[in-house]
Amino acid sequence: MSCTKRELKKGDVTPTEALRRAQVALIKSANYSHPSYWSAFFTISNGL
Repeated sequence: MSCTKRELKKGDVTPTEALRRAQVALIKSANYSHPSYWSAFFTISNGL
């Protein structure tokens, strides 16, 4: 998910927040709103 990487490069968000933002962007898009595109991704970390 390139959107997650873009969010992480900003440097002001945690990996968990970057993934959440990417998932929200996919949910709002017309082509990728179905859960099969975004629901399988999760973060393995403490979220800090």
